Amino acid sequence: MRLLLVSTWFQLGWFLCVLGKETWQWAALGYVIATLLWSWKTQPRQLKSIAIVAISGIVLDSINQQVELLNFVSDALPLWMVCLWWLFAWYASQLISVIRRFRRAQVCLIGGIAGALSYIAGEQLGAVQFGYGFLLTAFILLMQWILITFCILKVYDNENFVRESAC
Repeated sequence: MRLLLVSTWFQLGWFLCVLGKETWQWAALGYVIATLLWSWKTQPRQLKSIAIVAISGIVLDSINQQVELLNFVSDALPLWMVCLWWLFAWYASQLISVIRRFRRAQVCLIGGIAGALSYIAGEQLGAVQFGYGFLLTAFILLMQWILITFCILKVYDNENFVRESAC
C-alpha cells in the first residue's frame, strides 16, 4: 500500500511539473517543499542522499541544456524541472528497499528505459524539445539514465553502509 501511495504522489507531482510547466511552477515548488518536509519529519537520514541525487540530476540537465540536447523555453533550467528532480530523488529514496531485491543490471536497464521514456513523454507533451532529433536524443538519454540509475544505487548503497557502520 505504501508503494502505491508514494508512486501516486510522485506521478501527481510529475504531472504538475510537466503539464503545468512555468504556469504551475510555484505550485510545484510548494509540492516539493511539502514532500521534503514530510520526508525530513519521517526519514531525516535520507535527506542527504535525496540532495545528492537531486543536485546531480539538476547539474546533468543543465549541461544537457547547455549542449542543446534538451531545449526549454528559458535560458536556465526551468524551476519546474528543478522541482521534478527533487521529487524524483525523493521517490528514488522511497523505492530503494524494493529496488534492492533485483539484480543491479536489471535495475539499471529498467531505470534507463523509464528515465528516457519520461523525457520522451515530456517532449510529446510539449515541456521540452529534443535538440539532436528524436532517435539520437532518446538514445543519449537512455545511456545517461542507465548511468544515473547506477549512481543512484551507489548513493543509496553508501547511505546503507553509513547507517550500518554507525551501529
